[in-house]
Amino acid sequence: MSSIDILLLYIEEHLSNEVCVSDIVRISGCSRRTVHSMFIERVGISPGAYIRRRKLCNAAVWLRLTSMSGTAIAFRLGFSSHQSFSREFTRFFGVSPRVYRNRDTWDMSLLMPPAPMVRENSLDLACSRLVSLPEMLLSGSKMSFIGKLPCQGRTRDSQWMKLIFDNLNRCEHDLFIVSETRIIPGGVDNFLVNTLFGRVVDFDDVCGRVESISGGLYLKYSFSGTPVEYSTLSIDIATGLLPVLGLKRRRGADIECFKYSGGEVSDTGVVCCDYYMPVSH
Repeated sequence: MSSIDILLLYIEEHLSNEVCVSDIVRISGCSRRTVHSMFIERVGISPGAYIRRRKLCNAAVWLRLTSMSGTAIAFRLGFSSHQSFSREFTRFFGVSPRVYRNRDTWDMSLLMPPAPMVRENSLDLACSRLVSLPEMLLSGSKMSFIGKLPCQGRTRDSQWMKLIFDNLNRCEHDLFIVSETRIIPGGVDNFLVNTLFGRVVDFDDVCGRVESISGGLYLKYSFSGTPVEYSTLSIDIATGLLPVLGLKRRRGADIECFKYSGGEVSDTGVVCCDYYMPVSH
């Protein structure tokens, strides 16, 4: 790991503390001027500006995914007061924390992911397109899990991939995974993700328990890559593609489709799927 990546990782691990530029300079063992140049080259802004922006971006995610109050967020991120936090947040995002939290859409254009998780091989615009999906009925199994903030990027692991293969082999149809995030009342660092693994069934051929999935406008991304690249796909689409395309995320579930081509499905080291994220202009 390079010297600058060590410093960036240190910042991520200490955002909830009063981390400052002097701390970064001390840890680096370099001069303030050298550290400044390292940050300009790696992230395009000064160390102080990077720390402030990462704190505000973390605050934005907490506002959208948890029930934590603005005062609690200000305290967690080391702001001197809620008023100071609100001024900084409004100056950067253009709206107050309260308005940001309650909007029906989520503008990702100003969000900066942690620099250590930004990959050089960014997503290919040619693999994305806007589609209008109809309402669907899915038959399958449901599960829920708890997500934790701050998220360091990876939202999928080897156990998740095993679930995908097991469900593909069980249903022997194209597999749809529908995931929707919910706020946990009183939750601080946690949020709830409700997920459905299933296959599409016809409206005229419904038997047993099914779930209705709302239609609407989605950004479709046809993905093919390694499990590591897949593990950050949702964040890459939200913070990388949506701003470039002038789109905002709307409320609703993300949908993934894994094609079933027959026979036993196993891990080949390559993940292929169509990812649908609900969006608006």
